Amino acid sequence: MTDMPSVCALSHRGFAILGDVVFRRSDTDGVAVLAIPIGEREATMPLRSIQREFGIIDDCDDGRMLALIAESLDYVAGLRMGDPLPAEVTSGEASWEPKSQHHQCAERRLQMQLVAWLERNGGAAGNGKIGNDAGQRASIQTALREAATAIGVANAEAVLPLIAAVAGELAYIEALRDTLLQRVAGMVEHCATLGVGWRGDSTRLDTLKQVQRLSKIALSKIALRFDEIDGQTSEIIATLSNVDAQRVFIRSNRDWLHRSRGHGTRCWPAGGRRRTGLTTARGSCWAEHTTSSPLASCRSPSGRVSSRAIRNAPH
Repeated sequence: MTDMPSVCALSHRGFAILGDVVFRRSDTDGVAVLAIPIGEREATMPLRSIQREFGIIDDCDDGRMLALIAESLDYVAGLRMGDPLPAEVTSGEASWEPKSQHHQCAERRLQMQLVAWLERNGGAAGNGKIGNDAGQRASIQTALREAATAIGVANAEAVLPLIAAVAGELAYIEALRDTLLQRVAGMVEHCATLGVGWRGDSTRLDTLKQVQRLSKIALSKIALRFDEIDGQTSEIIATLSNVDAQRVFIRSNRDWLHRSRGHGTRCWPAGGRRRTGLTTARGSCWAEHTTSSPLASCRSPSGRVSSRAIRNAPH
């Protein structure tokens, strides 16, 4: 195939014989499988096994499509023949959209970084806070003009599309900060409170302790990834001077975090329309934030979770 395919399609006649199959991940080990309905039941077979059985080599149209299907299952729950492949696989774009508040948050952060950069370099840029009054807008305009010179573009107006491009990518990170980092932090907080005054049997307590330990490890790894993104994009002039490289970096981390949301946190799917899996006695996936957990101190007054504070919190 010379062009990237956009839909799930396989030409080997064996797939046509199998009928209406579904490609998904195994419920037990997460391996990409082909599921065949058999009455009220279904049989599953790993894609690699199907590929060997049908004699499909990697370097052919069907071999490449099977690899794309397996990769696609990181972003969608399942695929049928004729279904579109997710945008992450075909174009590098995301198959989901952040909310407008996440776009605004990303743009404000970049504006604040510009003003802070100007202040570090001896420019008069006000108090570094972004708002709507004339003085703050003037600070931003001054920072934009100085940034245009530093980046090597014509004028302040030429900087705006660069900021918009980076903010458009970082909006996904802000969305994931809300839907992944804060929710996992909430789950870890809740698990920490479950063991206090435990009166159940020792076997369940041991299981709970293991869940607590593993969830803290997972949270630390996720928090570290957010810190790496923040650190990489904190040098605003370097970021705006290398938008293409930053886009590749941000998207690779966006997809890693999105996969983490799908693989490690089954309580909510993308979009949040349904919750299954871990439940509390109150019937929801997440307990309300408590102040008894060490992670409670990682929250700002607005309730936002600090990834750096999470990694430094006592575990």
